Amino acid sequence: YKSTDAGATWSLKKTFPSVSLYELACFNESDIIVAGSVQTTYRSVDGGETWSDTNQVPVAGTLNTVFALEGTSSAYCAGTSGKVFKSNDKGAIWTVAGNASGTINSIWFSTPAIGWAVGFKDSTGNPGQLLKSTDGGVNWNLVPNFYTTTLQSVRFSDANNGIIVGNGGVIYKTVDGGTNWVKSAQVTANHLMSAALIDGSTTLVAGYAGTVIKSYNAPLPVELTSFSASVRNNTVNLNWETATEVDS
Repeated sequence: YKSTDAGATWSLKKTFPSVSLYELACFNESDIIVAGSVQTTYRSVDGGETWSDTNQVPVAGTLNTVFALEGTSSAYCAGTSGKVFKSNDKGAIWTVAGNASGTINSIWFSTPAIGWAVGFKDSTGNPGQLLKSTDGGVNWNLVPNFYTTTLQSVRFSDANNGIIVGNGGVIYKTVDGGTNWVKSAQVTANHLMSAALIDGSTTLVAGYAGTVIKSYNAPLPVELTSFSASVRNNTVNLNWETATEVDS
């Protein structure tokens, strides 16, 4: 589907009866690529009006995620095969860029060299994993302390500001390019499947049961452990304790 009025209305452009589609990425307003099941990607060069035939990656598996490096012809995709694939011609031909353990649900490059990937390591969906590449997706290293739940989406608005969301309502934020990740206070127990980090502050997150969360500080920089109020002589007294504080 395509919208030309900021999402108010949508028009159907194409159906793909034999595959499931999982993620779409844009190089610009004209060049678009979408990834899906049975190791397939599709391309459009006219803003989504028409779509090319199947372009397959060289290793079998479902493709859960695709990323287009804006201003270039480079794209990355990954999924259940444990491989990261790269294209240098906007998705016409794919080659293996590197190995990434387990299933990858989301991939994002904060710079042309530095890439991030999230997902899970085994068939049961646990534990979760965060992977980082510093060489354009050739080598991927496991980032520690992200093993408690499946992670679904990673996004950066620039080289420094990033967000990760996942099952059980988990949200992590970084303001220093991934050197440190801070866990946000839990807003929902529903699985969070996708995040849009519009800038260093404004974030939209969507997930199960129609959950949509919006934050203007992406996410809240203060995690409260307690908050109480009392009235004394017409004065309101507030008392609180925090577990974490970031940029506050």
